[in-house]
Amino acid sequence: HLNELEEQNRKRISSWTFRDKTQINGVVSSRSARVDFDDGSWRHYEIKEDAYLRLYYERVAYREACGKCPFAKPERVSDITVCDAHHIEELYPDMTVEKGASTILFHSEKGNSLLPEMNSLMDLRKVDYDWVVDHNQQLSRPTTIHPKTDVFLHMIDIGESFEKSVITATHRSFMSRAIGKMKRIMKV
Repeated sequence: HLNELEEQNRKRISSWTFRDKTQINGVVSSRSARVDFDDGSWRHYEIKEDAYLRLYYERVAYREACGKCPFAKPERVSDITVCDAHHIEELYPDMTVEKGASTILFHSEKGNSLLPEMNSLMDLRKVDYDWVVDHNQQLSRPTTIHPKTDVFLHMIDIGESFEKSVITATHRSFMSRAIGKMKRIMKV
């Protein structure tokens, strides 16, 4: 992917930052990346412009094991779990994932013993456990593997470009996009 970005921009990349926090027009998008070039210039990419972001957010590159993960359930074996705080602004309007909000779940006495120290280092706020599980699929069940993951991997194996492989795997027909949008609006 980075080689293809270098070819497109005709510049060497010095760094690529996933989920970049740079404000563009006063807004931070967690679905973005920043590419810094050796000449000191940089470019901000949104999900529509960057193949890796599409690949990641559409879950095309998830491993098969992720779809069968025995640990993706509410009952945890760890002392704590750290995950994204998806939609935290619904509960706390002053917080967003873009500003760096995360969820920390405490599952044991050992985990709970860390709470005082964490509380002194960060802004901790209480959130209902069921709400967190409702907003984080992997806390209740294994992730859904994209139906075209095999198509993507096959294209990469036969030497197709990264971008073409992602475009092929993530392409959805107009009808599919329209149905998806209607479901989101109707919250089905």
